Formats: sequence, structure tokens, C-alpha cells
Amino acid sequence: MNAAGYVLGALWLLKRGTAWLQGFNPSPSGPAQSMNRGVTPPRVSSSSIAVLGMLTVLLLLYCLISALNARASFNPQTATLDYHDTCLRWLPHSFDRPSTWFAFWTYLALACSFWSIRDWLQGGSLQEQWAAGRAERAGGAFDYQPEHRTLPLRLCRLLTVLTVNGGLVAAESIVQRLANCPKLLFLVTPEIHRTAITQFGPYAYQANGAQYLNLLWPVCLGFWWTLLAGKISPPKFRYSIFMCTGFIAAAALMSASRGGVFVGISLLFITTLYLLTRVRFLPLQVKEATFVRRYAPALLLAPVVAAALGWHELKPRKTGLAESWQRRQRIYEVARNMAKEFGVFGSGPGTYANVSALYLPETPGFWPAQVHNDWLETRITFGFPGTVLVISVLAAIGLLWLGGRDPYEFVFLSGLALAGCLAHARFDFPFQVHSILFLFVVISAIVCVVSSRSPGAPPSTQALSHN
Repeated sequence: MNAAGYVLGALWLLKRGTAWLQGFNPSPSGPAQSMNRGVTPPRVSSSSIAVLGMLTVLLLLYCLISALNARASFNPQTATLDYHDTCLRWLPHSFDRPSTWFAFWTYLALACSFWSIRDWLQGGSLQEQWAAGRAERAGGAFDYQPEHRTLPLRLCRLLTVLTVNGGLVAAESIVQRLANCPKLLFLVTPEIHRTAITQFGPYAYQANGAQYLNLLWPVCLGFWWTLLAGKISPPKFRYSIFMCTGFIAAAALMSASRGGVFVGISLLFITTLYLLTRVRFLPLQVKEATFVRRYAPALLLAPVVAAALGWHELKPRKTGLAESWQRRQRIYEVARNMAKEFGVFGSGPGTYANVSALYLPETPGFWPAQVHNDWLETRITFGFPGTVLVISVLAAIGLLWLGGRDPYEFVFLSGLALAGCLAHARFDFPFQVHSILFLFVVISAIVCVVSSRSPGAPPSTQALSHN
């Protein structure tokens, strides 16, 4: 994944460098600017993107300084710290140099992926460029109908891949759970969580599976709603997207994860209330013939059926809720002491798994490599300045989301998916799992692109009906 991120970043820099050498200044909205002359993205989007870029550089620089200025390295054989004499304590530093270096290279790859994906999504497909060229040669603007409320074709292709992939993962997870198979993807027995109830699909921890699915299905639902409102894509394509979305949402409720079910039901409740207020914006024939007869019953019944199928596995876990909470509290107590002892700059990005071995309790037993609270773990590892940078990056993305334009349903549901993952992070560790973190980065890039689109963006999904 890191190598793929570096390749994407290199291609992005090559593209930008070539454009600079040739004196070419690509429009921030791809072909939309040539199709809609005089239309520019909102100022809040441009300024937020600039701030987001600056914060990305500062966050990577913070991790790099922590690795270069390491105060110690963790020795796994003796479970002790080997201190270095060259550390400048007034600069960010790490107590486990190898772990911080690994975290830096990972975050660098994620940053390259974010900015390259965002740049690619802003470009126009061949169909869009041809349409823009025809409109420009004709001396007019692209014939855009605002009621279509569509998405760029490249974004539609990316969302199609995410939706179909998520639907397949969800279907496999459901089948594996119903078969009571204790092997991940029916192939691998993990080192921990060797029972089927503690796993889900490709994840050895069922809560991680629920977190991935809860992060994905609101985005897929927003994609389907946009296709439904646009009346452009073929009906069979809309049905396929809707079916995959249903599998993803149902699997999240069948995961037997207490947090996953709670967040999933909360997202379903908010989503249902929001979409009910947006039904009036659907085209009349879609609202009467399609939505009410075909989709509305499925939207209401699918979560109920999924919750009923997963209840017999979730119910026994309710009895151990108090004991589980006590274990979490013991971990949180140790983590809070670590946050105090490591001071302002923390223990260093990516160091918790090793450094926490210095704080193992006297009583033997399983000690997790995560805090089960990503907010608290960020405070321990990144320290106060690093935590402020991380929250600032999230705030910049939030500002872009607040300034989002049509299609409003897709923008709202995408932001809701990110918020749900941040809620998961309060009681678990979704951001310590690379697949979930990468999906969060991809959706954040999508939010930044859609939120900074010009009001006159072209109905790019029109080409979808011809493919």
C-alpha cells in the first residue's frame, strides 16, 4: 500500500511539474470551467484546500522530526528503552525510532494517495472533454440542467468500484458468519480471536469489520440516491448499486459488534430522517413509481431483518458489557498515565504498541496493542502539538463539507460516514487498521472534490448511460 501511494504521489508531482514547465494552468474543476465560463469555486473551498495542504505538510514534518530526533529505541528482547544522547528535548521526539519511521512512511503514502486521488477526480474524462470541446467550438456553454444533480464520471467510476467491492465483502462476511466458520475468508485462522463470533469477514476483530462497513454504506447510499435523482444511469445499474448498499448496511448490523450496531443504527436513523425530507426533490415519476413501490420498503425492512439475524449472537454479549467496560477502564487509566508521563510531545507517532509494554499490569492476561480509543492514543503518541495538527486537518475537511454543494444528499451522507467513523474511534481503534484508514482518506478526498465543485459542473454521469 505504501509503494502504491508513492507511485501515485510521483505521478501527481510529474503531472504538476509538466504543467508548470509547459505554462499550463489546469482549471480547478476540470472541464467544468470551460463548460461554464465565469464560474469559479467558492472562496471557502479554495482557502480550506490551501490550509489543508499546509496542515498536511506540517503533520508530515512533525512525524519526520520525531523520527530524526528520537530520544530512544525500544528493545523487544529486554522490553526496555535504549536512550540516545543526540535528542533535542525542545523538539518533537520519539521513544521508539523504528516505529515512528514506519508511521512516517505510512502517513507520507496516505498523503500522496489523498492529493493524487483528489487531483485525478478533478480532471475530466474523455467524454467530458469532448463535450466541453464541442461546446467551446460552438461558441456556447455546456447545456447543463441543474435538476440532474449528478457527479463527475470519474467519481462515479470510483464509487462503483467501492460499492461493488464493499457488497462482495459484506456478502462474504454474512455467509461466513452464518456458516460459523472460524477462518478469515474461509482460509486463514488468526493468531487471536479464533472463534467465528469474534471475527467478521476478512477482519480478525468483528468491530473492525463493522467500522469498515459503517464507513462505506452511507457513501454508497448517497451515490445511489444521486443516480436515482438524476434519471440518467440505466435502471439495472441503479438496482445493482442499491443491492450492494443493502448488503453492506445489513452486514454491519450482523457483525455482533456492540459499537458497530449502535453506530450503524444511529446512522440509519439519521439517514432515514434526512432522506425523508429530501424525497420531495426527486423527480415526480421516480418518487411515485420507483421509490415508493420498490426502494422504500427495502430501506425500511433490510435493517430490521439484518438486526433480527444478528440478535442471537449479539444478545449473549450484552451480559458481559459491564466486565468489558471494566477492562477498558483499566486500559484507559494506564493510557492517561502514559499521556502525563510522556509530556508535551508524547511517545512518538506509531509507538504505542511497543512503549505500552513498559506499563504491563502485574496480573497476567491479555494486553491489547491498542488503547481502544484512538483519540486518547493520538494524545499519547502525537503529544499535544501533533494532536492539534490532526484535529486541524479534520476541521479543514469539515469546513469543506459544510460548504458542499449539489448534490446535497451525497455530500451530507459522505460527511455522515466520516463522522460515524470518528465516533467509532472514541471506543475502538479504526484508525489503527490500514484498510479503514485508507478508506477514510479516500472518502475525505471525495468530499474535498465534491465540495469544491463549481455550481455549474457538468452532468458527467450522462456518459454512464452510453457505456
